[in-house]
Amino acid sequence: MHFFKAKKVLELSDDFVEADIKKAYHRLAKEYHPDKNNDPSAAERFKEISDAYQFLMKKKEIPTETVNLFNIFTSFIPMQGKRIPIVNRKLTIKEYLIAGDIVINVNGKEYTVTIPKYMELTKSVRYSFAIVNYSLDGEDGYNVELGKVYKHFPISLKESLIGIDRTFTDPFDNIHPVFTDIIVNNGDGYSIRTIHGTIILLFKINGPKKLDKNIINVLKSLSF
Repeated sequence: MHFFKAKKVLELSDDFVEADIKKAYHRLAKEYHPDKNNDPSAAERFKEISDAYQFLMKKKEIPTETVNLFNIFTSFIPMQGKRIPIVNRKLTIKEYLIAGDIVINVNGKEYTVTIPKYMELTKSVRYSFAIVNYSLDGEDGYNVELGKVYKHFPISLKESLIGIDRTFTDPFDNIHPVFTDIIVNNGDGYSIRTIHGTIILLFKINGPKKLDKNIINVLKSLSF
């Protein structure tokens, strides 16, 4: 049994917490218990459900709840008589897109957790060992909003008017064509599909503050 199989067996969403595991187990166990289900495959399904439940409940990286960042005012939050440390974990854009196992260091001790795909970064996640505030490291100029990954893509004023024929290298060093033959505006998006998800390029026009007189005269002569 591994994490993603257990998650699938219990029909859990990407942002499940500990309470969801218990609810899913009780619901499915009741449905597939051999004493109540005469289907020949029920016994095997019931065992699979039990194995998935035991596997997930033993893992310390399962969140017990999500916590709104704006409701956290202290560096420690009391919980069952103990103080739970709050740690900040910056994710690289690769870690965020891959959404696999990452390591979190808490007071010199390392914990391995599994982050969900397109995780919201506006909430903290409470584990049994800490409350973790996630954010992007920001080194590569990427930004995440509502689970979508954005990156500004500078273009010239000329490109915005006559079209773009460039390339973009994603975080996994794969090269993608960026091509348009229409007029684009500041902030227009262009989707890039990578092996681990979609990145939306936001065009940012870097134009001159003043045009040459000859160019102005040519533009005046055009009708569009």
